[in-house]
Amino acid sequence: MNRLIKAVILLTCVMFVGSAFVFAEIKGSSLSNIKNTEELKIEPAMDPVAVITGTDNALYPVQETDGVYEGMALAWEGRFLNFPWRSVASETPSAQLMAMDVTQDGIEDAIVFLTAADGTGVYVEQLHIVDGTQMVEIMMKDPVKAAEEYIQVSTELKEIGPVTVGNYVKYEVKGSTVTATLGVAQSFSQYIGDLVITYQYNPKVEELEAESILYTAF
Repeated sequence: MNRLIKAVILLTCVMFVGSAFVFAEIKGSSLSNIKNTEELKIEPAMDPVAVITGTDNALYPVQETDGVYEGMALAWEGRFLNFPWRSVASETPSAQLMAMDVTQDGIEDAIVFLTAADGTGVYVEQLHIVDGTQMVEIMMKDPVKAAEEYIQVSTELKEIGPVTVGNYVKYEVKGSTVTATLGVAQSFSQYIGDLVITYQYNPKVEELEAESILYTAF
């Protein structure tokens, strides 16, 4: 009888300890971890438009409407996040995906280049940088607005006469430095020079700030 009682007590303890471990695991799991697990189960409806070779990091369009990709899903280091980005849907590559530590925190960030417009005399890129730690998009001032503000106070450009920007916009990312090159035009396709805006990440405000603007005539 004593042996039976001891066996029952031992079995009860094992069950209690096992239940305690399961509860501890559930309690210790954050909501974001649970969401990440669920996000990984999502099967993209379309093929990726950009990938990083040798990794599972990729960019998927959510849907296509009238030649435009509406929304993008970013698979990055085991997470799967949706963004309201738009891009030209083209048979030729209209997107690029890179990994670079723009925030200089030791974790690579997702660098996304998308084609917003492409045609005769027109080429417009969009740049999106997603913080690899917080997985949120890093804000930066629209280069077209920054260029237009510069044109209003530039003596050199005022002497040239009315000029416009916005039909040619191309980005480059090197380390923590981001540059935007904008074509300065006197007519729809007559470009007379480039405006290069240099951005640098400011960790205090967690944004990319325009540090300098340089005009170069052709």
